[in-house]
Amino acid sequence: MKQSFRQVNFPKTYKYSSDSEHIPLEFYNETFPISKKIDLFLGYFSSNAIKVLSQSFAEFVVNGGKMRIISNHVLSLRDKENLIDYSPIEHEDKIINIIDNIQKLEFELRDYGKHFFDCLKYLQKKGRLIIQPVKFNDIDLSHCKIMILNDGENIISTDGSINFTLSALTKNSESFEVNVPWENNVFKTRVEHEIEKFENVFLGKHPDYKHLKSNELEVVINKIGSDKNKRELLEDSIKLGNNSYQKKVNDIYKLKKIRFEEKLKNVLNKPKFPFDEGPREYQFKAYENWVKNNHNGLFAMATGTGKTITSLNCVIKEY
Repeated sequence: MKQSFRQVNFPKTYKYSSDSEHIPLEFYNETFPISKKIDLFLGYFSSNAIKVLSQSFAEFVVNGGKMRIISNHVLSLRDKENLIDYSPIEHEDKIINIIDNIQKLEFELRDYGKHFFDCLKYLQKKGRLIIQPVKFNDIDLSHCKIMILNDGENIISTDGSINFTLSALTKNSESFEVNVPWENNVFKTRVEHEIEKFENVFLGKHPDYKHLKSNELEVVINKIGSDKNKRELLEDSIKLGNNSYQKKVNDIYKLKKIRFEEKLKNVLNKPKFPFDEGPREYQFKAYENWVKNNHNGLFAMATGTGKTITSLNCVIKEY
């Protein structure tokens, strides 16, 4: 399993394009699972994109990933109501268990099911998913299309014509280039520049961008009178035919399914604490003291307080 961007087999041209062998969906499925932090500065955002990337996004979340998104002021009504207006999470106790379970999380992110938005709202509550709508020069749409991804050691960036929507990932003619700083100084300089720009806009320090509140957003409710990009925000299904591009999408899905099942097998076979709530405070303290004592000692504990569970926790922690 890949753990670093340096292990990713990027195209020789470092370019992904809908009309080439390496399409945008391939990039997301290769890089999201190993990313620790992702910053998206895009024209249009739709939660449909997360649904399309349910397996890769689930891996990203379970690995502790954090995502920040700067988007245009145009959103679907569903996304605005659920992700910008911050409606309450209905079953937070269940969502907490889902977020750390890669199998359950991937299942809930596949579709607009019962817990889809609650999962995303929980990530927002924990500061792991932040969406900031902006307007350029207080008038125009923001057409920046930049992604910055961090695997914990390496940072890469992209720039090109892509939105974070279902159509952009699976249907439209899109293209972007990847900047990998370990290859040359030009790439390194580009990445540094994109990081600086993103931070300035995200923190409200860039003079050309205005942060917007919920009541300042434009909502797309139906397709009538909407341009192509706005129509993307309303799509909620993938209808694949037989043309060459859609065949590439299908091939990537099949490959991703195999990889995800392998990942899931590894996760399910990994030793874990037998209870969802984790060890009790005194059981965890026993582990800490055992480590401090050079992994030696006796657990002097009353009957029924969990000596076996405490010992199992020590083994799991060492594993």
